[in-house]
Amino acid sequence: MSTALDRVRQRRDTGPDDYRLTDEVVRAQLEGFDAPTFAEHPLTIVDGDLVLRHARPADVGELLEFWSGSAENASRPQDSEVAVERLLARDPAAVIVADVDDRIVGTVIAGWDGWRAHLYRLAVGRDVRGRGIARQLLRHAEERLLDLGATRLDAMVLDGNEAGAAVWRAAGYAPQGEWSRWVKPVGPRQTPGGATVE
Repeated sequence: MSTALDRVRQRRDTGPDDYRLTDEVVRAQLEGFDAPTFAEHPLTIVDGDLVLRHARPADVGELLEFWSGSAENASRPQDSEVAVERLLARDPAAVIVADVDDRIVGTVIAGWDGWRAHLYRLAVGRDVRGRGIARQLLRHAEERLLDLGATRLDAMVLDGNEAGAAVWRAAGYAPQGEWSRWVKPVGPRQTPGGATVE
């Protein structure tokens, strides 16, 4: 608040068309201001050399490369450019990335279907671990989902991923013992026009 007041005071009477804002007007505006969150799109947050932002279609190749080396297991479906592009087209704010020196070093997918909230692909590059990047990604993903109306968050955590489980536990998550994940693999399908849909 004090920084904003100082800046507005310094800008007074610097030109013929200046409009004078009183301290009361500035306070009223700031007190009624809601900071943007990752529910909005696009949003970029800079914290030193770390940049948190939404993924863009131009990031698809780098995302695929990052995920292929981020200790995922081989039993998950194979990623494809088409699938990631489709995700970004459907929900441009779903994928939050962390950049250092214009290089993706962390990701999380905050999926929202209008009813349920799901978190996937929380991953941080080995060379930047220990800086709290996963915690920051997760915090912004949670804020996004809460702003969209989520009342419960769930996360996909690979059994045996002790480092990942520690991050989720520290953030207040716990395994739900009475549920098991059931999956049914399905392959690409043909559309009526003959195109393959992955």
